[in-house]
Amino acid sequence: MESNGEIGFKGTQLFRGGRLRVTSMTLTGEQDIPMHDHPYARGVLLVILGAVEITVCKKMPQAMASPYSRLQLLSRRRLFPGGLSTISQRERNIHAIRTLSKKFVLLDVMFHERTKTLRNWFLPVHQTGHNQILSRTITRKYLPNVDVMTDQESIPTRQGGNDDKKQIFSR
Repeated sequence: MESNGEIGFKGTQLFRGGRLRVTSMTLTGEQDIPMHDHPYARGVLLVILGAVEITVCKKMPQAMASPYSRLQLLSRRRLFPGGLSTISQRERNIHAIRTLSKKFVLLDVMFHERTKTLRNWFLPVHQTGHNQILSRTITRKYLPNVDVMTDQESIPTRQGGNDDKKQIFSR
């Protein structure tokens, strides 16, 4: 069993052939996989055990380069065993997973158009009305151990203080 060791899930690669990969992912407790994308990939997520909430967003256009991204919330839905969620290159590509049960198993089937790509991780800084989320963007394969909510150097603040820094997920 492999673990990326950085965001808490364990994955077992069941099949790899060319650009097709099938992985079983296991999460325990109340673990989340933060908002991220899969550039140049298409796939299906199938819930095997437990319950999960999948949040899907799209990136809003930006006038200039910035370490922050504005995301538009497209959907948030709960899936149970047998439930499917799809990922395509253009739609439903940016997503987050939140477990709703003590143990969760997901079958992840992905086809990558390119052999080597880096993922974008979107760490929420502020959620506004109108279903928009301001996120700090980190580009790398795996998410480093970063607590974006306490990384004061990289979070834009407003006069309202810490109350303005809301995470996407509430427990």
